[in-house]
Amino acid sequence: MKRRILPVFLIILTTASSGVLRAQSREIWISGGESNLRFPYPSSNRDLGSTDPSGQPNDVRLDNGWRFGLRLALSTPGPVSHEFQYAYIHPTLIDNTGTILSASSDRMSIGQVGYNILYNFAQRKKGRESTIRPFVTAGVHVNNFRLPSSASTGPSGNARVGFNYGVGLKLRITPMFGLRGDLRGYETGKPNWGGLLVNQSGLLHQMEASAGVGIYF
Repeated sequence: MKRRILPVFLIILTTASSGVLRAQSREIWISGGESNLRFPYPSSNRDLGSTDPSGQPNDVRLDNGWRFGLRLALSTPGPVSHEFQYAYIHPTLIDNTGTILSASSDRMSIGQVGYNILYNFAQRKKGRESTIRPFVTAGVHVNNFRLPSSASTGPSGNARVGFNYGVGLKLRITPMFGLRGDLRGYETGKPNWGGLLVNQSGLLHQMEASAGVGIYF
């Protein structure tokens, strides 16, 4: 699994290298919030597939959970900045077949790494970021979907590539500390854990609503 994620992350680093080299300031952010698979998406969005080729797609699905994330931001003199992120997401896996889980549901985990480019609407002033910086963002990520420890079958992890987009706001409250809020949508391929799930269709849509604190250095 690590061999799959590493090449993708190296590509992300290479793509962003020109911006990194020109970076003028750095920020580290710690954020927490919700990973929502219900709003504003239809219920079919959460369907992962079925363990039986003749079964219905909603035999196995995901439900909402919380997320915790770390972001490293690299700012340039212009309106563009770059962010590298890691997030730990803890949604609920629902198994209506009884094939994967001994119970009907259990908490699983998603490890997410990614790169985003940000366009900040407030410009730097005299070499420093503006106090209030609204931004829009888009990027790519890799999700590693890990089955619960209670799972009776299937490999533990399954990596899928996706893209994300959103808006946010950063508020610098002192020269060293800041606050932020993010609202992002994530579109990711659905895991099948080595062919365990079939009858899959579409992408998995997740909505991040999070708040965080950061350090400027």
